[in-house]
Amino acid sequence: MPISCLNSPVHHIVHVERSTPNPGFSGTGGLITRITFQAKTSGIADMSYNQTAWSNISLKPDDTDILNLSKSTGARFTINPSDTTPPTTSIISPVLGSKVSDTIIVSAVAGDDTNVAGVELYIDGSLVATDTVSPYEFTWDTTQSSNAVHTLQTKAYDAAGNIGSSSIINVTVDNTTKDITPPTTSIISPLNNTTVTRKSTVSITASATDNVGVSKVEFYVNAFLQCTDTSSPYLCSWKVPGVKGKIYKLYAKVFDTSNNVVSSPIVNVTAK
Repeated sequence: MPISCLNSPVHHIVHVERSTPNPGFSGTGGLITRITFQAKTSGIADMSYNQTAWSNISLKPDDTDILNLSKSTGARFTINPSDTTPPTTSIISPVLGSKVSDTIIVSAVAGDDTNVAGVELYIDGSLVATDTVSPYEFTWDTTQSSNAVHTLQTKAYDAAGNIGSSSIINVTVDNTTKDITPPTTSIISPLNNTTVTRKSTVSITASATDNVGVSKVEFYVNAFLQCTDTSSPYLCSWKVPGVKGKIYKLYAKVFDTSNNVVSSPIVNVTAK
């Protein structure tokens, strides 16, 4: 019994078994009890004969579903292929070539066409931690590693078992001289004691520097975290609430690769 997929010129074959008494395709007796697909694609498939009508039944390729279907005309069903697309992942902090010390946060991003099930962190090729919830962050106590160059890599996997790997980055652990110098940061825009338009989206911009390296910048409005940015220029899109005359206190908090933290001076803005 040939069928054709509307999204592909390839023909697929299904094997149909009927309950007694009619094993053929043209009679009216017997219910169809089993359909076996031999297909490797997706799309909507139409049966090439008028025998039994089914209401868009979802079946997987190379799978067998037991059905109890009534007699009518025409036939249509969906072919759902297996998920073979691997997820993607990359390490966003620390950056390639960084010098790290003490306890740091390794941050990664991951994406998939369906859903990311988890992200693993590998240090020097060995699995050290797993995170199943975004944002994917791992604590690394570098004092437990030698003062030398080490490799970091993340691997993301999805529910189908597909695995995607990040590029390997090299960082240098140096705990001989402890980094105690805090980073610096300030809000560049908007300016202090200015107005912002209610219900508009305002871009909050901050500067951040450090003697070793900036890990991330967090943006706060009235002490509530709004955004996190890990690369320069450090930006946050803030939707201004609709309350007229309300004053908002904006500030940034910057973290360096040694986890030194400092907050910027507060910038006051008023909604008009």
